[in-house]
Amino acid sequence: MVKTLVLGEPPVLSLLEGNPSYYSKDIENTFRHSLVREAIDRGDAENAARIFLDGVIGTKGYFNQLPSDAHAMIMENIKSLSGELASIITQRFTCEDAQRVRVPTLLVKGEVSPKLFHNIIDILAGCLPNNEQATIPGESHELGRMEKPEVFNMIVLEFLSKHR
Repeated sequence: MVKTLVLGEPPVLSLLEGNPSYYSKDIENTFRHSLVREAIDRGDAENAARIFLDGVIGTKGYFNQLPSDAHAMIMENIKSLSGELASIITQRFTCEDAQRVRVPTLLVKGEVSPKLFHNIIDILAGCLPNNEQATIPGESHELGRMEKPEVFNMIVLEFLSKHR
């Protein structure tokens, strides 16, 4: 059913577990699950979004720098943040699962993304039997999709055109 797959820094934290060279407090610090959960429980959705995005992107103040339309979109979808965090923390996807993915897969990472995303891409590259990698220069976890979508789109479209 799927002809190709593009993964932009998927938060497959289960791939890092059990490997001390990859798994560290950085994961907890990046996602700041407890701080986000506390903000959501207090009804402070904007602060929850701020904590989460600043951590995932790896830039303090990132949330405050977003254009108003991006800020509005995030706030419209904030109710799903708690579920998303729970999914990120609890899902179990293994290298063996990845080995069953036979379709051409593009693994995309941002050059300045938090290290844990680079580690996940490295592990996936070793597990996925048919993969290519691309790095978006100067970008973090957002991969330039909002600020420079032409770079991300060009890389993805080039990959897709090779696998028609």
